Amino acid sequence: MRIQITTTTAHGKTEQIDIEKSATAPVQTKAMAQGMVSISIDGVKQTGQEKINGKAVKVKKNGNNLVLEVEGEALAEVTDFFATEGATLDGAGWSFAEAAMQPAALADASATLEAGALAAAAPFLSFIPALGAVALGAAVASSGDDTKVIQPSTTISGTFVGGPALTGNGLTVTLYDMAGNVLGTSKLKEDGSFSVNIGTYTGAIVAKISDKDGGFDFWDEGTGQGKDINAIYMSIDVVTTAGETLVLHINAATTIAAVKAGFNPADGSGSVAGSAAEIITTINAANAAVAKIFGQSGSITQAAVNATINQDGTANTSANEMGKILAALSGVDE
Repeated sequence: MRIQITTTTAHGKTEQIDIEKSATAPVQTKAMAQGMVSISIDGVKQTGQEKINGKAVKVKKNGNNLVLEVEGEALAEVTDFFATEGATLDGAGWSFAEAAMQPAALADASATLEAGALAAAAPFLSFIPALGAVALGAAVASSGDDTKVIQPSTTISGTFVGGPALTGNGLTVTLYDMAGNVLGTSKLKEDGSFSVNIGTYTGAIVAKISDKDGGFDFWDEGTGQGKDINAIYMSIDVVTTAGETLVLHINAATTIAAVKAGFNPADGSGSVAGSAAEIITTINAANAAVAKIFGQSGSITQAAVNATINQDGTANTSANEMGKILAALSGVDE
C-alpha cells in the first residue's frame, strides 16, 4: 500500500512524502503551522468518503497526533496535529471531534468518527448538523476545545503538451497568483500530467512550466525528435470556489491566451491588469477568444489534447484536432 502525504503551507510551499507503508508502522509526517495536510492512498486522494477494500477510513486522535486507520490498522499519522496552530486536514467529507470536549462525560467517548458521522458524541451535540463544521468550531472553541475545522482545498490538474512528455523530463509546474506569489508546485509526471493542491485560495491563477536541466523533455512534433524546452509555456484561469478540482492544460495555445491577457511571451513575466473583477473578465475573454480561433468551445485551458505523436515517438492515429493544431504550432519555441 503506497501512502502519499502532502502538506501545503499558507505561503504555498509544498512538502511531500511518498512511500510504501511498512507492515508494522504508519507513514508519518509532522504537522506544520497553518499547514493543510492531504493524504492519498494507492493514488486515491482521501476526502472522508473513500473506502479501502470496502472498509471505511477513520480519523482518530492519538494524543496530539491525527491518525488515519482502517479496521484498527494505522495507515498514516500526522504528529502534533492537535498541538499545531492552524493545522488542517484536506477533504470536505471528514468530520471528527476532540474526545475531551465538555461536558466531562464526553471524555470517555471515542474520538474516532466515521466520515460524515458524529459517533458517540451525537447525544451531546445534536444541534451540530444544523450548524455545520464552521459553527462547530466556533461553538466548541469557546469551551477551550481543540476541535479542528476542516477546510476545503482546491486541486489544479492538467497535462502539458509541447509534444508528448518524455520519461525523465526535468519539468516542473508552478502555480502563482497575480501578484507572483507561489501557490504550489508539482513535478511533471512521465505522462505529462500534473496535480497541484493550492489550499483554500480563490481568484486568478497562472501556471508556468520551468526546466531544471538541459536534457530532452518532450517529443518535438515538428521534427519527431526529443527536445529540451526552451520557450515559456503558461496557462491562466480563475478559481471561483475553494474545494473544486480545476482542469488547466498547458500548451502553446494556452500560452497565447496568457500573452493576450497581459503576460510577457519572452520570459513569462507580467500579470493581468485591473481590479479583481476586471482580471477575471480579461482571463475568461482571452481563453474563450483563443479557443474560438482554434475551433474549440469554452476555455482553451480545458480543451483536451491527443498529440500526433505517442510517448514512444510513434505516430498517433487517434490524434484529435487540438493535437494537430499544436503540432502545427510546434515551431513556436524555436
